[in-house]
Amino acid sequence: MEKHMVVLFLVSSLVANNLSSPPKPTDQVKNKCDQKMLITTKTECRSCSLNFEIRCPDGYSKMTNGSGIRGCRYYLEIRTYTLSLPGCRHICMKEFQQPECCQGYWGPDCMGKLTLLT
Repeated sequence: MEKHMVVLFLVSSLVANNLSSPPKPTDQVKNKCDQKMLITTKTECRSCSLNFEIRCPDGYSKMTNGSGIRGCRYYLEIRTYTLSLPGCRHICMKEFQQPECCQGYWGPDCMGKLTLLT
């Protein structure tokens, strides 16, 4: 029961604090500590001679030149046979901002500062 009262007090004081003094725009930016992430993907493996014009998915930049990098295999079906052939692929990257709150802040807008009662 005592834990529920502490949680209720904490939530009500946070709500009252947010209602009485709305955060300034600079506070909202200050409480966000977004993380930059690099997302890497590879194009489909295909014949190296046909791989020069391949494009990365939308939003990604090609990190490799020419026919790309060797070391993958693609499959070619001829009638009832399937051949496994060496091929090439490109590496593609994009930068992504992972939204995160700074330490001690929480919620979708990183509004409240979390304080622990001892």
